[in-house]
Amino acid sequence: MTTDQAILAARAKRLATPLVEEAASGGGSAIVVEIDSQQYAFPLADVRRASMVGGVTELPHVPPIVLGLGVADGEVLAVFDGRIWAGGSRGPRADRTPVLILGAANAPLALAVDRFVGLLALPPAVTPTLGSRQQVTDDGIFIVAVAALLQDPQFSLGTVSESTVDDHH
Repeated sequence: MTTDQAILAARAKRLATPLVEEAASGGGSAIVVEIDSQQYAFPLADVRRASMVGGVTELPHVPPIVLGLGVADGEVLAVFDGRIWAGGSRGPRADRTPVLILGAANAPLALAVDRFVGLLALPPAVTPTLGSRQQVTDDGIFIVAVAALLQDPQFSLGTVSESTVDDHH
């Protein structure tokens, strides 16, 4: 392992520790990410993990929200574009993409984000229930209802429309 890799590994371990401690404390907390200059909070109870995906492989005949397939921690994942989900346009390609891994172990979804920001303590009354971006904090951070996000049909690879296929011919 090179010096740079050792430094990055130590930094990653140090940054990951508070997430584990916070989740174990039972407090309502969320990981905050930035997507297209807007901050979003994903409750930790709904996030399997935050990771980096390297070298996303594009797929033919998929909706624009699908970046492609990527590998994080040895797991092959469908990677979806957080910028498209948030109503923006696709960002520049990167060698390594930060993702939040959501959903069931047998059907994980990796949502690409621009960057990890930190943690947010959620007040007990904050429980997003409807829509994918239902509540906003005083600081303007959207609190994401992950269960609603996972039920959104745009996150299903099995729903390729004829217009999407035609767009790629």
